[in-house]
Amino acid sequence: MNRQELIATAKENGLTKIEDRPLHMCKTDLIQEAVQNLIPEAKVTMKSRILELGRQGLNKKAIERTMLEEGFEKIRYGYIFVVLKDNGVTVPKAKPGKKTVS
Repeated sequence: MNRQELIATAKENGLTKIEDRPLHMCKTDLIQEAVQNLIPEAKVTMKSRILELGRQGLNKKAIERTMLEEGFEKIRYGYIFVVLKDNGVTVPKAKPGKKTVS
């Protein structure tokens, strides 16, 4: 859904404000999350899922692994980095560990 469709869907379901701000003043990602909470069958996009997992505190590799387990395909590590950076979400760095060769 685009931004206008999200706002219309939110208003149809009785949502007019998010965190005491009118819908038209909120970021699209926040509106999308609110609509998904109202309507569970709303489609989850790759970008919204990356942001959700990033806000939960997962690092980039954990986000990639979780999304692959959930059935997302062709997730580029660089895309995860760009989405998080563009939206101001900081995530912890991966802990250095032993690399295993298989």
